[in-house]
Amino acid sequence: MHIGTHKTGTTSIQYYLNYRKDEMLAQGILVPDAGKTSDSLYSGNHRLAWAVDLRKGETTTESWDQLAEIMNSVVHEKTVISSEAFCKLSIDKVRQVKELLKGHEVFIIVYFRNYKTYIRAIYSQVIKDQTEIRSFPRYIKSTGDWMNYDRILRNWGGNFGYDHLVVRVYDEVISKDNIIMDFCRIIGFKTPENDPYLKLQRNISPDEKTIRILRMINICKKRLPFFINDQTFQNLKKAYFNNTKEYYWQKRFFKFIAQNHYYSKPAEKLIMKLTKNANQELLKEMIGEESMIFLER
Repeated sequence: MHIGTHKTGTTSIQYYLNYRKDEMLAQGILVPDAGKTSDSLYSGNHRLAWAVDLRKGETTTESWDQLAEIMNSVVHEKTVISSEAFCKLSIDKVRQVKELLKGHEVFIIVYFRNYKTYIRAIYSQVIKDQTEIRSFPRYIKSTGDWMNYDRILRNWGGNFGYDHLVVRVYDEVISKDNIIMDFCRIIGFKTPENDPYLKLQRNISPDEKTIRILRMINICKKRLPFFINDQTFQNLKKAYFNNTKEYYWQKRFFKFIAQNHYYSKPAEKLIMKLTKNANQELLKEMIGEESMIFLER
């Protein structure tokens, strides 16, 4: 089970799993479609996590039943399930996952990212995908639990065994390797020679300038709904994020009003405070001092 965390190459890994699922099955590795969202068969198995957490309209274990059916009908040695939604489950919900996978030996793969870049990436994602309007400092004050990596380790290690946790530091991996290649080594998949899909990059965080502009669009949508309708709102954000030529004058307007909204020094101090106060003793014990440097620098 690949449980994330968010913004550690999860979408790229999930796309690769689906691009290479036939080759993986030939090597005894099953990549099931169970729990995938209807809008993208290249997504992760998110509905499995949502079903346990009763989120996104999931109220039954139908997706888990589908998973069991696929696993029973296909000859394979191991199954790979991937969704960053798993990393936010409480210890009781993780216990439910363990019960649903009763009879299988389960290894948990988790990547952690440098604290500073991680919380910025999370903020970028909610600005891009949702209607978040809070400033960066206000947002991170309300979401400090994102940085509690020990909680994730205790929830999953406490249920599946700490010897069944495969912990990686995202920043350390990408400093000397490819994140998809690293993941393939963990699951035991021999990649095709000169595989172009290893260079996949999906759901990349927008740059700081784009985030400031997208936040201004969100504010306008929330406070002046008569000024921008739902369709224009979505299209305008896509035009900014994908750097297309549509909505020329609207883009210039939002660029102008967003130009003075920057990440502030108080935000930097707040991140440092959250990092300092986070209890990461278990993580340090599991990955060692050298790897911790990549998280804290």
